[in-house]
Amino acid sequence: MVELNYKTIDAYLNGLKRDRNRKDAPHDSRPAQVYLIYGEEVLCKAAFKKLLDTLVPADRHRFNYEPVDDATGGVYEAIEKLNTFSLLSGPKVVGLLEPRLFDSGPDAGRILRSARQAHAAGNMSRAAADLLRFMALSNLTFEDLSGANRQQGLRAAAELLDDDGWLDDILAFCQVNGHVVPPPADSESALCRALEKGFPTGNHLLITTDTIDKRKKLFKMIRKLGVVVDCSVPTGDRKSDKKIQEAVLLETMNAVLAESGKSIDRDAFAALQEMTGFNIRAFTGNVEKLVNFVGDRPQITRSDIVAALQRTKKDPVYALTGAVAARNLEDALFYLSTLMSEGLDAMRPEQILVAILNQIRKLLRVKEFTARPYGSVWFSGCPFNQFTAAVMPVVQQFDVELVDQKQQWRDQMTGADHDQNLSPPKKGGKKKKPPATDLSIVKNPNNPYPVYQLFLSAENYTKQELLQAFEHLSRADLRIKTSGDNRRLILEEVILGICKRAQ
Repeated sequence: MVELNYKTIDAYLNGLKRDRNRKDAPHDSRPAQVYLIYGEEVLCKAAFKKLLDTLVPADRHRFNYEPVDDATGGVYEAIEKLNTFSLLSGPKVVGLLEPRLFDSGPDAGRILRSARQAHAAGNMSRAAADLLRFMALSNLTFEDLSGANRQQGLRAAAELLDDDGWLDDILAFCQVNGHVVPPPADSESALCRALEKGFPTGNHLLITTDTIDKRKKLFKMIRKLGVVVDCSVPTGDRKSDKKIQEAVLLETMNAVLAESGKSIDRDAFAALQEMTGFNIRAFTGNVEKLVNFVGDRPQITRSDIVAALQRTKKDPVYALTGAVAARNLEDALFYLSTLMSEGLDAMRPEQILVAILNQIRKLLRVKEFTARPYGSVWFSGCPFNQFTAAVMPVVQQFDVELVDQKQQWRDQMTGADHDQNLSPPKKGGKKKKPPATDLSIVKNPNNPYPVYQLFLSAENYTKQELLQAFEHLSRADLRIKTSGDNRRLILEEVILGICKRAQ
């Protein structure tokens, strides 16, 4: 029927309101029997509320709206409610909230971490729902998570059990409230059958989920029979992704500020983004905190943000490696601190060491390229357009030569016969593609900008300094594995040794 973006849902709902009482209303202006809202949690909730209020007036929610989640019966309970009429006349809405219909095996660990985070935030209902989703997906029972069985049942998520009091709290909450693990039956097929059969006129199903698999039969059926609302936001770091993220946060901030009569300037907004990152829930909470912090003052400033908020933004590891490549010691130490201080998501020292090592290897590869005769196509200050046109093709050829050389070494080590290598391939046979290597400079030929940035960064080091960086990393690796020294201090010393410039 209809596929919407969260930005266009208002126009769609205005059409529903306008044509509500028209018997000859266009088909797209009539409420669908099923709606699927997926993506960013805060945006999903906002879209869900708008849709629910349009279908059922707020003063009738008590009688004409029934929410269901996996902890309270799930799909089968929702189907049963959809096939009965409401207590009062008028439309009836059943909300199927965060079902496990679109979950897959790899989602299990993420769902369990979500349960622990919800517990830490004091949201026990969400924590219980997430834990039950995890148990259903992992085919676990309450007995599997009790006593000595727990370590075995959660062996794939052992890092979450250093302090498992949170798990005991959630299990106790489930027991007190009579929650059960959703049945292993094929609830997706059951809902598909119910959608094909249809519900009584005036009954509507609203499904919300943060995960989606568009390959599933259920998704395709809902898209055909109902309305799909896409509330997802790209989470990448491309310029286009960041532009969309900034627009969402700006819209979210303006909605909060409009209710309070406050305002914030562009500089303060940038500082707020840096504090929070793209986390709509945390961002909204911080804006509300700032509104209370400034009191009667109408303007929120950058100094208010620094005074009132703590940084919760989760930095990607490439922010650290980029700072090392730029030889920016202050930023590198800052990102190291944030990466090792993010609770459940904190990176292990070994992972950070490998990330820095890989960056140094890339910079050294660039140095090897520029030292070759054909590397003269690159020069300090080379414009990006010229780099794309003149340098990139030569770098790609350089990578091909590396792959060929690596294949020759492999053949020699395995005792491959030279004459066999020269013999023509068998009739109908395909030419074997040389294996790729992680030493290649160009990972994606269609995106030359990261390669350009790598060449600019390589200008910050001499070849000798990069070789010395390997020595720093090797000594740090040995200390981390064999000594009881403070690991953060070891990494700080490594970064200092790499980034410091000769006096």
